[in-house]
Amino acid sequence: MRKRSSLALVVFILLALTGTSLYGQGQSQNQPAGSARSRADETLEWWNQIGNKLIAMAKDFPEDKYDFKVQKDERTFAENLLHVAAVDYDLIRRVSESNMGPDFGKDKHNPSREVYKTKTDVVKLIEQALADGAAVIKQQGDAGLDKTMPFAWETGKHIVHNSYIWITAIEHSTEHFGQLVVYYRANNLVPPESRRDQTQQAQQPSAPRVVELKASDGTLLKASYFAAAKPGPGVLLLHQSNRTRKAWDNLAGQLAAAGINTLTLDMRGFGESGTPYTKLTDAEKAKVSPCGPATLTQRFNTWFRSQASSATLSAWEEPGGSASSIPLK
Repeated sequence: MRKRSSLALVVFILLALTGTSLYGQGQSQNQPAGSARSRADETLEWWNQIGNKLIAMAKDFPEDKYDFKVQKDERTFAENLLHVAAVDYDLIRRVSESNMGPDFGKDKHNPSREVYKTKTDVVKLIEQALADGAAVIKQQGDAGLDKTMPFAWETGKHIVHNSYIWITAIEHSTEHFGQLVVYYRANNLVPPESRRDQTQQAQQPSAPRVVELKASDGTLLKASYFAAAKPGPGVLLLHQSNRTRKAWDNLAGQLAAAGINTLTLDMRGFGESGTPYTKLTDAEKAKVSPCGPATLTQRFNTWFRSQASSATLSAWEEPGGSASSIPLK
């Protein structure tokens, strides 16, 4: 009865720490995904994705370099962004059959820097183009993607679905995103998207470290420490009576990736740990000092704070080796 209640405690603590359901995790891993989203939702995702990347660049790139260009016959950094916004509006107007957006004059695909003089002006325009395009996609839905009209682009004039026009706009934005990456690198700068990837890699947890915990009678208990990328909360996971600490490896890695430092422990007589309590002599049992949850919490708090490669604290022992899990602050 105690083992069953202890396992329930483990599950309860994990749900509280991760905010997720083990039932939901099982579904996502073992069952096929649900039905696909609408085509409008999928189109909107890609529209927003490339648009937000360009906005991040527009906000990040130094304003004193806005008129930089690699070669004299190219557009400047600012002109590239203005061009993307203008082409977006041209295609948005076609699909929406409206006059949405600003009037860019005779050269409708190349707004003048005399009008959009500052970094703030450029950012505001590309943000508005992204928002207006997203609004049209959401408003028209799948039915709007299925509408057809004459369209002339690099492939020549022909009848196309509106979905083709949205793909054209997204592809065009992607081309200029790549060009602006070159402008970043030419100035010895790292684009926001690359910095984000580097940050994510830096935050990945390291491989688990095998540690030893010394019980009060000197028995060594093997444990694995899954360290998060930075200081944070911790949790101790103890296995069931027919498992070892290895049973927690996958979940412990997920917890560490989520920022929760995790320690998994082989109970006495399991895995790589020493002699089980039940096989000790009476004299040996007398050397074991059981401790309650409060003391255990205190000891493991100290251990997590130290993040030492080994520890000499006494592990929590109870006759029978009952399992439990204590959240560590």
